[in-house]
Amino acid sequence: MAEIVIEAEAREAGSSNAARRMRREEKLPAVVYGGDKESNPIILNPREIISVLKSESGQNTIFKLKVAGGSEDNVMIFDVQIDPITHHLIHADLMRIALDVEIEVSVRLRIVGEAKGVIEDGGVLDHSLRELVVSCLPTNIPESIDVDVSELDMNQSIKVEDLQVPPDVTVVTEPDRSVASVVAPVSEADLEADLGVEGEEIEGEEIEGEEPEEGAGEAPAEGAEAAKPEAAEEEKKSE
Repeated sequence: MAEIVIEAEAREAGSSNAARRMRREEKLPAVVYGGDKESNPIILNPREIISVLKSESGQNTIFKLKVAGGSEDNVMIFDVQIDPITHHLIHADLMRIALDVEIEVSVRLRIVGEAKGVIEDGGVLDHSLRELVVSCLPTNIPESIDVDVSELDMNQSIKVEDLQVPPDVTVVTEPDRSVASVVAPVSEADLEADLGVEGEEIEGEEIEGEEPEEGAGEAPAEGAEAAKPEAAEEEKKSE
């Protein structure tokens, strides 16, 4: 894979107004830190960061950061902030990394095949663990780890300890965690029973054939009476 190079500009740590002004100019405020260097505020092109995030390796992508008039570092995206309304990228944190030092990262688990218990017995595949925490050198981070579910029968599961990972990768996630399993489908009746709604009437609905209670739908007498003195008082004030 070709080396990814992203260029950045140095900036002074400023106010939120300055950050908003940068975003209007389609610039992304960011910070790079880690290693034996100080944290430095920088400006990035948001499109380049989005491109990295959408790649196969996503947030685990290693790329070279070149700061104008400054240093070059190997970095990864540590965190990003997304505007909850516009869904635009508004800030990024980059972490310097040493290629000869192991780090812990989360790697995506990818389901492969179709389980026998689903095909033959009508079961449902429950994919309960989506990422695996591993430790390895930055250059050995796998883009994803396959989970072959082809031989899974009904009521069987694959655990973390059953996964095949590269020899240069150490799994950190607990070995007895369930990754995927085939379970029996839940019927509508069972679901209603689990939720405790079977046989219950919906609040506010009348049962067919049943007469409404006397006075139903009328305003409470006490409330009506309580309102009278206030209304009288208001009337006096207006006179």
